[in-house]
Amino acid sequence: MKHVFSFFTALLLAQLLFGQEISIKGKIKNYSGSDSLIVKIYSQPNPLETKVGVSKKGEFSYNYIATKTSFCYLYFSENDVITLFLSPNEKASIAADYTDMQGTYSVTGSDQSIVLEKNVHGLMKHLNTVEDLRKEYEAKVDSVNQKIQQDIAKAIKQNPSNYGNLTLINSLNIDQYPDIYQLLDSALFATYPSDFIVTSFHNDIQKQLVLRTGSKIDEISLPNQKLETINLSSLKGKVVLVDFWASWCRPCRMEIPNFKKIYETYHNDGFEIYSISVDDEASAWIKALSQEQMPWANVRDINKEYSNKYNVSAIPFTVLIDAEGKVVAKGLRGDELNEKISSLLKTSYKK
Repeated sequence: MKHVFSFFTALLLAQLLFGQEISIKGKIKNYSGSDSLIVKIYSQPNPLETKVGVSKKGEFSYNYIATKTSFCYLYFSENDVITLFLSPNEKASIAADYTDMQGTYSVTGSDQSIVLEKNVHGLMKHLNTVEDLRKEYEAKVDSVNQKIQQDIAKAIKQNPSNYGNLTLINSLNIDQYPDIYQLLDSALFATYPSDFIVTSFHNDIQKQLVLRTGSKIDEISLPNQKLETINLSSLKGKVVLVDFWASWCRPCRMEIPNFKKIYETYHNDGFEIYSISVDDEASAWIKALSQEQMPWANVRDINKEYSNKYNVSAIPFTVLIDAEGKVVAKGLRGDELNEKISSLLKTSYKK
């Protein structure tokens, strides 16, 4: 033990004798006042990482001993990093904006870091130019695509019973042109009622249109575990998440804790969940209900009537409807679902 102690003592003395202090200080404009600044120093195979406190004014400082020049990263988020190249005995001073650290930072007191800063900002300028050109290109492509869709919609409108329109309609976004889909469907179905392709198109479109964004969802009437019928319309006036799931579906079960948090957060503000099980066995469903303890409406689609009607081919499958019973979105999960519910409830409250 004495030899080990002597070794570490000698190592510490060597560091003190041959290493020199490097000082980093700075001020972060628009700092939120909650995050710690991460300082990561690459002077050995495993980088040294330290959390540095930042004052409410955005000021920070950090000192360390080094024997050689090394890279140093400063960041609150790994997507926005300031890179420094620091040598022993340097006193680097940093200024940056919290909202865009890499794009706004400036450094003094470190010659190599100053050169690096100029190169980084020069490179970012070129990258920003490339990004602007990409956006400009995409905007032009979108404009052309919109014109294409408008022309296709116009052509179908002029002659909706033309069988050849089936080759054009797939180029149209059904959420943007539901009226064109309905027009073509009704015209072709009236003209070619026995045609297999037209019939398949009709059945597929009816399923898609029934849950299109902005459409009103039809009534759902299903039994709960006590065989009491619960109608979706009983939740009228609420923002409702219709959730198709099953006891054997692992992703469905994993999503339930998130649903519980959302339910607890927004239930008193007018949010409800209407969970529809597609379990074949009632016993498996009831056991899952006992385990999960979901405090909202739970029913079972015994004959797969509604899962077939709404073209539910995979679960979990969710449909979010507003207080008027209109479809807002399908398949939302996590933060996206949480944000959309919050937005809908604020809109409903204003009304």
